[in-house]
Amino acid sequence: MGKQKNKMILASVGILTAMLLCGFANREELVNAVERSMDGQAVGSKAVQNVLDKIGKYCSTRIVYQFGNQTEVLDGDTIVSWILYDPDTNTLYLDRDKMTQYIADLAEKYDTYQKPREFQTSAGDRVVVPGGNYGWLIDQGEELEVLEHMIQSGAERVRMPHFAQTAADWSHSDLGDTYVEVDLTNQHVWLYVDGVEELSVDCVSGTYTNSGRRTPAGTYTIYSKESPTVLRGADWNSPVSYWMPFNGGIGLHDATWRSSFGGDIFMYSGSHGCVNLPYEAARTLYAYAYPGMPVICYYRDEM
Repeated sequence: MGKQKNKMILASVGILTAMLLCGFANREELVNAVERSMDGQAVGSKAVQNVLDKIGKYCSTRIVYQFGNQTEVLDGDTIVSWILYDPDTNTLYLDRDKMTQYIADLAEKYDTYQKPREFQTSAGDRVVVPGGNYGWLIDQGEELEVLEHMIQSGAERVRMPHFAQTAADWSHSDLGDTYVEVDLTNQHVWLYVDGVEELSVDCVSGTYTNSGRRTPAGTYTIYSKESPTVLRGADWNSPVSYWMPFNGGIGLHDATWRSSFGGDIFMYSGSHGCVNLPYEAARTLYAYAYPGMPVICYYRDEM
């Protein structure tokens, strides 16, 4: 009961500290609060002074988190509610549960990994693209350790949190201005490099009427490239000149065995899941492709 009381009193001490730093309270009020929380130890004692110093340092912390053009400010107004006092060891410590929740709230607001994203297509309309394995993902465990250290040192920082996974940018649905766009309904592929359209071509994707071969919608990244190679399945193999996988065994590649692309070929005579391209188009894409290049694939509502 006594320990809990001291913890509660310490929260008041933190509030007073914040007020003091802002010029709304005097040192005497702060000292009296600290003395009460420490069973009346004299203000001149080293123990009291240590507590005062640490409270002041903790509450002087100011961290400006940057998420593209948006920011979140963490300062003493929030940190005061995280400060606890342990009378048994005469030490201050930070409430890691509250810190963990703060970081989780940031992740909920700013993580885009595996979340649906709204995307403006090359046609100018907007579609909602489900999931995939692309996007920003805060490393919450790592950020907790870093945040605790920064508060203990009274740091002032403008920073991004630690990420377990990053995206190309915060703009244009996290894609930035260099990416591959695949309209699976209209069977068309675009390549943009630094905002400039470098490729616009019809394609053939996975057979839509076969759920095991249908190309999944989502946002991904090219994770490797190989030229030439042989693609193999359980009962088939296909030599290709340009191979750019982005979703497990699904990728973009040339398909010289096809004489036509686009239209409704994919409905009944599509691929095993890959996005087939004309040879020259695949060669152009391959020249620009790199590991980490975003690939966004979508079906329209009418499918």
